[in-house]
Amino acid sequence: MWKLKIGEGANNPLLRSRNGFLGRETWEFDPDAGTPEELAECAKQNKVYTKLRVNDLKDSTEVTEEVLLTALRRVLDQYSSIQAQDGHWPGGYSGILFILPLMNEDGGWSTHTLGPSSMFGSCVNYVTLRLLGEVLDGDNYALSKGRDWILSHGSAKAAPQWAKLYLSSYGCFHIFFPFIQVLNMICCWIENPNSDAFRQHLPRINDFLWIAEDGMKSKVYVGCQSWDTALTVQAYCSTGLIQEFGGTIKKAHDFIKNAQVTKNCPSYKSFYRERSKASWTLSNGENGWSIADTTAECLKAVLLLSKIPPDHVGDPIKEERLYDAVDCLLSFVNKDGTLSSAECKRTTPLVEEFILGTAVK
Repeated sequence: MWKLKIGEGANNPLLRSRNGFLGRETWEFDPDAGTPEELAECAKQNKVYTKLRVNDLKDSTEVTEEVLLTALRRVLDQYSSIQAQDGHWPGGYSGILFILPLMNEDGGWSTHTLGPSSMFGSCVNYVTLRLLGEVLDGDNYALSKGRDWILSHGSAKAAPQWAKLYLSSYGCFHIFFPFIQVLNMICCWIENPNSDAFRQHLPRINDFLWIAEDGMKSKVYVGCQSWDTALTVQAYCSTGLIQEFGGTIKKAHDFIKNAQVTKNCPSYKSFYRERSKASWTLSNGENGWSIADTTAECLKAVLLLSKIPPDHVGDPIKEERLYDAVDCLLSFVNKDGTLSSAECKRTTPLVEEFILGTAVK
């Protein structure tokens, strides 16, 4: 049986953390866990959940305020029950389908679930199928349609830079953007398979794996813990039922406060990084990579909670940390008045369009 572990890693000498492994999510398989009856019941409930996850109101049902409040309380109660002990909500980060999305009717593949065909999804999946041994011939209609879609939309040259990164690893492009954990790990292995740098990468593989109803999958990133928690807090606050779920919100409040980055990375300017002190990252603060929109959402969440009595939601965040967060947000304002998400503009739009490694469209 698979078990979800939260915040573990302190006993592993190869792992390091700047905030006590806050929000870390890893799955561990225990072959001795669960009796046959418990495993059978678990499988049964998974099937029930899949079939009954949507329960629509009948057309004849009168939607009154009482009905809405009852439904709302049920939703909040259920969502509170799956909160982790450190205050965040664990979950996968698999919205972007890099390898196995379904082909669309027009012959292309999408970038994310149920999305329209994109050059990203089409190029990566087409090349993957060719590497797996699929042959472009008269009998392989799907592969032929995929190739036609790519050529009719500008060819692989029109693919975004993130797609070109993957295509370069397939041997189709000579290009390098060192920001993906797996590629960084391979580079360390090439330099020295027995090095500490490579060995420290190995236990972090588990941070990118997630078990769901349809099996194990790889996450795009270690998670979006701070982002999800901030938006969840805002949703709870908007219901007017915050006092009924004080325990849940208090834990979420603590997580947001603990996930805030407290200091800048050493010599960050020499590495062309932005300031990170008082910001929030997309995930849990481990990497110190400040994200402006996550910082804004977390800032909004703690400001909303500061208006509620501490007896219900815990002590408010310190004022100086709020001021520093605002200063961090303002540091992302560009000369033209726009606001960047991860780093300020440093060159012309044409150059940024060519080298932006996080572009997926």
